[in-house]
Parts: sequence; structure tokens; C-alpha cells
Amino acid sequence: MHLLVFKSRLRQYVHLSSLTSHPPAMSGDIRGKSITLGVDRKSQWDGSPVCVGNFLEYCQTCPFYSEQLVNKHTTPGRKAEYCKLDVELPKGVSSAIESQGIKNFFSHQVKGIETLMDPDSTRHVICTTSTSSGKSIIYTIPIASAILERSKSTALLFFPTKALAHDQLTSLEKFFKDSGIPEGILYSFDGDTKRPERMVAQEKARVLITNPDIVHCTLLPAHKAWSRFLSGLEYIVIDEAHAYTGVFGNHVALVLRRLMRLAFAAGANPRFVCCSATIANPVEHMACLTGVAAGDVLPISKDGSPCASRIYGFWRPPGVSGVQEQGVGRPGRGSSRSVGSVKYNKKLDQKAEDIRAQISIALTQRVLATAARHVAELVLKRARDHLPKHLRHTIASYRAGYLANERRRLEQGMSDGSLLGMVATNALELGIDIGTLDATVHVGFPGTKASLMQQVGRAGRGDKCALAILIAMDCPIDHYVVANPNRALFSRSLRLAVADASNPSQMRKHVIAAAWEHPLDIKVDIDFFGGKIAKIAAELAEKGQLRAGVGGTYTCETEMPPARFIGIRDISDTNITLKDERTGRVLETMDANAAPFKLYEGAVYMHQGKPYVVQKLDLDKGVCHAKPLRVGYYTEPRHHTRVQVLGGSRESILPGGSGAKVCYGGVGVSHRLYGYYRRSNGDSRVLEKVESTKLPPVEFTTKATWIRLPQGFRMRLSRLRNLPCGLGALHAIEHVLISLCPLVMACDSMDFQGQCTRSDNDPYRGLILLYERCKGGIGVISQVASRMEELLTLALSKLKACGCTNCCPACGHHPRCLTYNEELEKDGAIAILESLLGMSTSI
Repeated sequence: MHLLVFKSRLRQYVHLSSLTSHPPAMSGDIRGKSITLGVDRKSQWDGSPVCVGNFLEYCQTCPFYSEQLVNKHTTPGRKAEYCKLDVELPKGVSSAIESQGIKNFFSHQVKGIETLMDPDSTRHVICTTSTSSGKSIIYTIPIASAILERSKSTALLFFPTKALAHDQLTSLEKFFKDSGIPEGILYSFDGDTKRPERMVAQEKARVLITNPDIVHCTLLPAHKAWSRFLSGLEYIVIDEAHAYTGVFGNHVALVLRRLMRLAFAAGANPRFVCCSATIANPVEHMACLTGVAAGDVLPISKDGSPCASRIYGFWRPPGVSGVQEQGVGRPGRGSSRSVGSVKYNKKLDQKAEDIRAQISIALTQRVLATAARHVAELVLKRARDHLPKHLRHTIASYRAGYLANERRRLEQGMSDGSLLGMVATNALELGIDIGTLDATVHVGFPGTKASLMQQVGRAGRGDKCALAILIAMDCPIDHYVVANPNRALFSRSLRLAVADASNPSQMRKHVIAAAWEHPLDIKVDIDFFGGKIAKIAAELAEKGQLRAGVGGTYTCETEMPPARFIGIRDISDTNITLKDERTGRVLETMDANAAPFKLYEGAVYMHQGKPYVVQKLDLDKGVCHAKPLRVGYYTEPRHHTRVQVLGGSRESILPGGSGAKVCYGGVGVSHRLYGYYRRSNGDSRVLEKVESTKLPPVEFTTKATWIRLPQGFRMRLSRLRNLPCGLGALHAIEHVLISLCPLVMACDSMDFQGQCTRSDNDPYRGLILLYERCKGGIGVISQVASRMEELLTLALSKLKACGCTNCCPACGHHPRCLTYNEELEKDGAIAILESLLGMSTSI
């Protein structure tokens, strides 16, 4: 998945060849300078200025064009809706508003600010207006006013990424300075914050910018040191609230309940302010996430900010397989390959370069985001190859793993214009301020409508027309979206955001942590944790994990805080440090679970577009040594995931007369690297097939549910129906079941995985199996087992109602499929489901 965002100071576009032949004179510092470039001399364009509004038409006159533009869609703009702010503000805040050039407030801003500053209101606010609609001012003004008017008032702001937190820190610093608020009260508190800085923040902070992880494992266990801050807590801001869903969202919901009970014990009663992308259930999501009553939530969804019309182009490069109007044809496999988690196609990339060159060379600022680290680095290298030497230093990559100082330097470069372009992972999807942008180019569909629209929303701010081009990669989901944009994007309902703090497995862990932080009192804590708290606390006391006191009180007396042993994200607790073997310089860090599949010995690893060859990976010491080398190849890992059913499963007969059994229990998941390919940089052919068994597999146990079919079931059904009912049919059923789980239970479909990489040696390849992706599992999938008949019925209806020929994103595709949704068998899946549900002749 790629996102390309542009900031234009030019009025014309240029083809790569003309720029390379006649490069403009540009010195080292290009900030604020304009470049005069012309259109491609070989095009049939009429000579009029090329702009965002007619760029697709211009591309159709260029020599490289051969019917790549499959579809085009235009969404209308809207005018701004202003309202007068009927609130008396402190003089300093009024001065800051004036100095920042804010002359009018949008209607949604006024509604939020007035609610939060109304002394008679206790309502919490969730704002779900569009990207770049000025949501942050809704909490900035009330917080600044509270700081100026009340000497003990404090505020806690949650941001999901360090980059976004740093960006907001800079914005708040400026607003506070303009308001006359003294320095030394605003602090950032995350994993990069040094211990001395943390000590100062404990003593002086009145506004703290942080993330759920650091609050969970550091602030809450040390809450006594933060008692001054917690006692004055007035506002808790949760930015990008839509990001907190599924297993991670459940954990964050419980962290917030632990925070609220400590704030309440300290004498505070803070109000929540949530900012989110547009979702279908804002009130429900905020109530589930924060624990406040749904009736106390004020949703703000009507957007008062202006929005220009937006032109969408859906582009399929030559060499990429075609699609059917109501379905997806099987993708070509000759030249495609896997890079990270993205299907990469050599022909696609070569053809797509034409359109990228047309835009990117001419525009002076753009951001390219990809879903995988390795893809980001490959794209950076290719982009630099297209630029003249004096411009190559003006583009860089931005992704997870970089050291803090390097991230800050890159963010500053995009903000001040010293960087012309950036290849980035989707951290930049979450609202970092990188200026006013004109166009986005997405090489590959990012997986969900919400993600695409977040990315698209980065351009076209204000009343300028915006352009978004989605270039299909060689995978079925991309084929479907570019061929059916109305069905896939514009007429599709919004995604539900789901968080559930009542999951018993997760709740037990956080109840123990809460009891360690402050004694539980069931009469009080039922308001924070709900009605299950009494039963769970009693069960934990029986197991010796809590000590029961008088009158429904419980304590935890372990030496170490239990929070340290609760991972709220599906990542390893340790990192691998990548070092330059020649200089010893630390290049970046990587999650220990991912390292064996990216930093294996012999791997070519890209850092800032420069290739490094891994010399040694030492998992025990947590270090990887790599040497910078120019090689004519790249590497591609060969790996396999095997699922092993463990003992102690629970079984029940599936109604319908098929004899199939529904099971729930523990499974072991083993992800193993068994070698890699060396592929030519020029044409991607395999130069060498390398076997490698040095690294141990990444293994973990989790919870799963599966359907065990009777012996010979699929073979008999295949003969009876005269159609294949192979492993591809089971694979398709797993995908549909995963997509439907959120309809019948509180979960996120991304929490689950099926058996995508079945092989002939896998003993459980004949099961329809779903497992929880998080280590240890939390047991939520037990609800899938208990509602399996209902889910199978829904799955059958979904497959039969879809008009595609062999599965598509509307029915049988999954964005995290490890085999890229290939070799699915829709007819076989329907036949199996009908037989399981007793809707066909007995076999």
C-alpha cells in the first residue's frame, strides 16, 4: 500500500525525460523557490496549463498512456459553515486565536468548544468530522482557558503515534506561548523521554502528551508520584479514537478505566474529548472506550469546514491482470512476487513510474506512504534513481524503527520544505501536519475504505480542488476496487469501530493491575469496570492472585507491578538493534518477532534507500550487524506458518446432520523461515535459491475455533456436486467467517487469522480454523464457536448474494491474507456451507 501526497508550488507538470535532459538550476536550499517546468514535449496536449483538475486528461495524451484509467469519480465540494463562538474567553486565549489568524470558527468547532466550556454541562464530546477540519481547536481552547483560569487544572492528551504526538506538541507550544501561558507546563511523555525529564514532568506538568502504552506500564503504577497532576485532571483527550479497536482497543478501554478510578480517588472528575475519523457508531464507540454513559456523549458529525471537489482516478497499469465488472479474475502470476506483506509486480512498477514521474518531479513536496518497511525503502531507491543527482538528497523515507532524533529531523524537513518528498509508512495517515497538499497517489489499496479516505483527506484542504489516484497492484482486492469504485468505496457503509472492556480474559489482567495500584472497592469500582467486577475479583481471590479484605475490598501485594506483564499491543517486548558493521552506528530498531523474517543472515535490508547486507543476527544479544554494500539483487524470504491443535479442546456437534464438530481450544502457531530468494534488481528473476534453517521459528500459543469435517466429507461432496471442494474452499470460508465476526460479537476482524499457508505436510490442513493473532489469546474467539451455526448461515448468504465469479473483496477476500487471496474456491465453499447447514442432499 502506497500513499503519495503532494504540495504544489508549480502550475505545470513535466515528464521525467524532459527534466532529465534539461534539469533546472537548483542549489542546496530549495525552500520557498519556484521551478518553471514544461509539459512532456511528446504529448498531444493542447498547450494549456496543466493543473490538478485536468491532470488525468493530460496523462491520456502522453505516449505512455494505453487505457490505464479504468474509472473516474468526482465528489462535490462543500462551503464552509461558520458560527459565532458565544463563550467568554480569557484575554490570552483571544490573543492566541488572533495571532494564529483564526477569524471565524466552523460550526462543529463552536459546538464542541461551547459544550466543553459550559460550566453547567458534564457532557463528553466526540468529533468525527473530516481530515483537516480543525478538530484539535475544540480541545485546545478549553484546555488553554482552564490553564489560565484555574491554577491546578491539568489535561492529559493521548496520541497513537510518536510522530503525531510530537506534531501536536509543537502546535500546542505555539498556541500556549501566544496565550501568555508560562513555559515549563507542557511536556511529552513517551518511550523516548529520559528519566530526568520524566521527573521534571511529574513535578511541573499541567498538560501531558502521551500514549496508552506509557500510561499503562509507567504512569498508573507510579500514580502516587503523579498525584498532583491527577488531582487536577479536567480533560482527557483521545485523538484518532477510531484506531482503538479490537484486542488493542479492549486493552486501552481497560487502561482508561484504571486511569479514571485513580483520578476519581484523587478528587478529579475529568471529561473526555475524542477526535476520530468518520465512523458508523461514534457514541457507542466512545462509551465503550472510555466507560462513560452513552447518554452523556455529544456526537459532532456535521462538518462545517470547507471542502473542495475531489477527483478520483482508478488506474490499472499494463501488465496487471484485468478484472470483471462484477468480480475479480484470477491475477497473473508470472511476474508478481511478495515484498513484505504487499504483492509487488515488476511490470506494474515500471509502468506506474510514468504517472509518478509526471506528477512527482514537477511538484515540490509530496509524501509516499507504504504498508511495509521494505517496500518503503525500495520505492525510495527507485524514486532517487529517477531524480537528477542534485535533487536526490531532497527525498527520504519515514517509518517505524528509526531513532527519535532522526524521526524529528524528517518531520521538520517535511514541515519547513527542506525535504521535497518522503517515502513513509502509514504513520503519516494519522493527521501529522505536513502542510497544504494538492494530490495523493496510492499505489495499492490500503485495505479499508477508512484508511484510504484518511489518506485522501490529506490533500485538498480549503477550497482547492484535489486529486486522488489509486494505482492497482497485482492483487485481487486492488483489481476489484479500480473496476468497481462505486460499490467498493462510494456506496459502501461506514466501518464500525469496536472496543469491549468486558472481555473476561483481558479484564482479569487489568483488575489485578488496578488492585495493585489502588485497593479495589466493589461498591465504587463497579462504576468503572461494570457488573462483572465482583465475580472476577472473587475468582481471582480464590486463585490467590488477589487478597480479599473487609466489605468487598481486594488488594494485590506482588512486588512488581502486574501492568509490566500485560502487553497491550501484539508486538514483542524486546527489540533488535540494527548496526552498521563498519562504523558501529545504530541505524534503527525492529520488533524481535519480525526480525527473523527481515534481518536473516544474507538479507538485503534497505535503510534510507541504501542497501545493507546482513552479516549476523544475534537474537540472544538483541543485535544485528549489517554491512553497506552495493549488490545487484534483493532478497525475498521464504516462510511458512503452521497451526498445531493442542489438547483440552471443547467440542459440540454442529446442527444440520453433517456430523461436523465445532471445537474450541488452544493452538500452537509456528512461523518459520526456511530460506530466501536472491532476485535480480533488473528483471526480478531468481538468481539463487538459498536454504536457511539457522534461525528458530517464532512460536506462540493462542486460542482458536475450528470445524472438524467428517472423514472423506469434501471428496464425497466434490463427486456429488461435480466441482472442486479443496483447500481453497476452506480458505474462502475462513475469510468470510472472519469478516462477519464483528456483526455478532464485539471484536475487530483484524484480530483473527485463518490457515492461509496450508501445505501437504500440515496435519490440520483439512480444518476450517480461525485463531486469535495475539499471543496467548484472550478467549474472545470462544464466542465464534458458540455462534458458529449463525455465522455459517450468514457466510452462505454473503457468498450467494455476491455476483462475483470466484470471490472478491465484497465477499471472500481478506486484507491480511498471507497468500494474497489467490486460489480461493467460491463454488466449493458454497457447497460445503450448504451441506454443513443441512440445505443440500446428504452426503
